[in-house]
Amino acid sequence: MPHESGPDEVLVVERHTELLKDDFGQLAGSSAATVAEFAKDPSDTWQFRPNSEASTVVR
Repeated sequence: MPHESGPDEVLVVERHTELLKDDFGQLAGSSAATVAEFAKDPSDTWQFRPNSEASTVVR
């Protein structure tokens, strides 16, 4: 089944796995935000860090 998001949502997927879906409701009034971050760990493997771990909001 395909992943779907509305016009005011962001959807981050890897293959068939939904990693993050957000409607930005908590960011009302912000001019910029970090939604998700991908970083390599010490073993050189990419790790997904959702907005709860990598949040940056500019109001």
